[in-house]
Amino acid sequence: MITIGESWITEQGNDSSFQIEGVALVTPSEFHGYLIKEEANGLQWISKETIASNITTNLKGSNITFTNRNHKVKITPIVNGNNVRFQIDISVNSIMSSFNVNTTEKELRESVEQAIKNEVLQTYKIGLEKNLDVYRLSEILYRKNVKLWNELEKNGVIPLTEDSIKEVNVKVKKLKAGRTFYKNSLDTEHNN
Repeated sequence: MITIGESWITEQGNDSSFQIEGVALVTPSEFHGYLIKEEANGLQWISKETIASNITTNLKGSNITFTNRNHKVKITPIVNGNNVRFQIDISVNSIMSSFNVNTTEKELRESVEQAIKNEVLQTYKIGLEKNLDVYRLSEILYRKNVKLWNELEKNGVIPLTEDSIKEVNVKVKKLKAGRTFYKNSLDTEHNN
């Protein structure tokens, strides 16, 4: 959902600008509700169509904006008997804006990783409150384990709770600040 305003001024006069107001959730046959502005922030980390995204964190009293590119996401159903939970793994490359705080590379990485994780969980929880499967977890289980999906589904979806997401792992693979690249010396695969 977008709005159109006239906030850009050019030599020819006022020009239209577009602002994202939210996301509508639909299927081919039904409207399932919508998430407005900040409620939908977690979707950018789950969508494979996202090219670049920004996130601002506050580290030691200084706001730092990270532009994130080349993100990858993997959602894995973890099955234990008839119980299913989901693990979400996200990796990104981040470029930092300038900042004026004495910090370490580790603190910068942790700051952006935690901020992304928080957005993913917040959007998921808001979706649950609206009875929406915002990350299409039911479809993911269907594609990976149709037998279990058939046992659990009610009205075409599996029941979800806050505990349905087992964990969200976020990894900044490369961190760039100005002309310097910080490469993570740890293994980029998640060890569970």
